[in-house]
Amino acid sequence: MGEHAQSQTYLGKLEKIKMQFPTESPVVLHPEIYGEKGRAFLNFSPQYYEKAKECFEKALELEPEEIEWNEGYAVALYRTEFNLTSFEESPASRQLRRVLELDPNNAYIMVLLGLKHADYEEYQRVEELMETAIDLDPNKPYVIQYVAKFYRRNKQFDKALSLLKRLQEMTPNSALVHHQFALIYKRKRQTSIQNGGEEAEALLTLCMQHLDQAVSIQPSFVYAMLDLAACYAEKKNFKKAEEMFEETFKVATAKNDHLYVVEVRYADFQLYHMKSVPLAIMHYKEGLRLQKDTTAGKSIIIISSAVHQPVCNPAKVHIKTWQIKT
Repeated sequence: MGEHAQSQTYLGKLEKIKMQFPTESPVVLHPEIYGEKGRAFLNFSPQYYEKAKECFEKALELEPEEIEWNEGYAVALYRTEFNLTSFEESPASRQLRRVLELDPNNAYIMVLLGLKHADYEEYQRVEELMETAIDLDPNKPYVIQYVAKFYRRNKQFDKALSLLKRLQEMTPNSALVHHQFALIYKRKRQTSIQNGGEEAEALLTLCMQHLDQAVSIQPSFVYAMLDLAACYAEKKNFKKAEEMFEETFKVATAKNDHLYVVEVRYADFQLYHMKSVPLAIMHYKEGLRLQKDTTAGKSIIIISSAVHQPVCNPAKVHIKTWQIKT
């Protein structure tokens, strides 16, 4: 902010604290500092998850049995881990189980472990973990949210909706809850279309109503804005879709966050709805530039390469794109 004198004042205060509470090495911080930094990075933005992981690793080097640092490290691993071939090779799975060894009644970690089992289609174990977690902590919003997420992914829509209604009573003005409702109606609509059902239009309307609510409550909610733009495209209202994408680009640019996701979702729109391959490729490439060294970036390479092929299978491309969205 250019306030150098104020900055120097706080650096001086920090030096006094370091002198009062010395560590074994001048370059090593107290584990509490690493842990709090890790928590701040986790809460701030997905682009800082890797930094959060590094902070918790350093905290655990100093205090390996501390439950808080173990839990933070498990969450950071869970949020940064993609595309592994088995549950047993997953560092996140191992760390989540480690936390439950230290804190057997941690319902939040239990549901994350359940979702990890779900990634590898071990559904019996998932059900056990989810039911235990909801019994242990039936009023914790994060627990309810993640159990509902599992039921949504497992196409148990009534159970998912029931849990979200309970969560909505607890947090009536939550943009996140409205977004979760929308995701259920979106998934339910996809299932209805696949099964030849006749409720697709009504489910799309419900989805859009909740997305409108989410964006109204939190105007900078990038993922809700993107999903709303996609709904307009589904309704063939391409003018409104373009306007929503334009607004989302502005928000993501101002926040300097989620911009690569916006690029990829806009590329999807150009490819599947506007049938503009050149524009789609341009935006896939921009998404790749923003995330070139990440797992998401590697997925974008697959998409962009598939689009270049004269006979590509749009369904397969869409599967790869969906991995980035979630």
